[in-house]
Amino acid sequence: MQNFQNFKFQHIPDFLKSISPLHFKFLGAIATFALIRKYFNGPKNYEFRSLDKQIAIITGASAGLGKETARDLLKSGAIVIFACRNEEKTLAVIKSITDEKTIKNAIYMNLDLTLFSSVEKFVKEFSKKFDKVDLLINNAGQFTDSLQFTKDGNEMTMQTNHCSHFLLTGLLLKFLKNSEDPRVINVSSMAHERVNDSLSREFNKQNYSGIMVYGITKAANIIFSENLKEFCGKKTDGTNNIKTASLHPGVVRTEFARFFDRGFLFKICIAVMTPFSLMFSKDEKMGAQTQIHLCHVAKDAFKNGEYYSDCAVKKKNEIIRKYDLEKNINKYTCEAILRSDCYNNIKDEPEFMEYFDFFKTKY
Repeated sequence: MQNFQNFKFQHIPDFLKSISPLHFKFLGAIATFALIRKYFNGPKNYEFRSLDKQIAIITGASAGLGKETARDLLKSGAIVIFACRNEEKTLAVIKSITDEKTIKNAIYMNLDLTLFSSVEKFVKEFSKKFDKVDLLINNAGQFTDSLQFTKDGNEMTMQTNHCSHFLLTGLLLKFLKNSEDPRVINVSSMAHERVNDSLSREFNKQNYSGIMVYGITKAANIIFSENLKEFCGKKTDGTNNIKTASLHPGVVRTEFARFFDRGFLFKICIAVMTPFSLMFSKDEKMGAQTQIHLCHVAKDAFKNGEYYSDCAVKKKNEIIRKYDLEKNINKYTCEAILRSDCYNNIKDEPEFMEYFDFFKTKY
């Protein structure tokens, strides 16, 4: 026994002998932190296909998940349209994530989702350069904790997160159907579980809940994917080849907090919560894995109309079937577009009007 103990200690490296129990606890804490962080970062996408010469449009590609998705698609050979509002910021991001080989495939095009006229203008500019869309990633989103309206007269979060993406998708249908494997990917959130009947009444400051309205927009992304699948499935002109899905990226550390108009105490709370955020949330690269997965997964493995999270199909919360959400979301969206100045310019687009009329039957 004594010889065995001597044997053990003789073979322990000197630097380990000098480590105190306190140091071991510290190292253990670091290892535990790393394992927890790895777990909450979620799975990585392992699907891959060449996207050479494919055209991808990503809204909100100047930050967060959109930026990381753009980085991956560029490396995979795609031509990526950075559909963003801020040109200076977007060009700086493009420079930071590209090299001599990929930068030629990164293209900035202005898109302000708070303006329907900007969506219309974006599609017109796009049509001058391209004749197809392979991947449309409706990624951009925002949250506001106070009631705000766009210049089109719509609640800010509803128009940015859903209505403008609805318009964009409809106007791009004629380009999507020219692709051999067209996909529309809508970035939703588990926030779709937090909804109420806000859309059944007028928005007002007294009853406004930014969290609830945000949840409604994320439910809208899911319902839109379901409805789009139904619409495309009825067509026979190539539109029936379009597949769509919605997704929850996970709890991700992004620039999302910039939408909170809060003061000093809020900043203190953010500072206090940062260590917990680092442990229990995803970084931007891992948060983008599910939408990257949906870009790369084989055509026959892409589950049309479904809701994904962590690179796999997940169950939707059935609360989205309450409060007449499908009816009220489609009613709000279609009426917002009907009221807009750009409607008279797009009502002669046959593909869009057939799409628009279908969604009008949903309320």
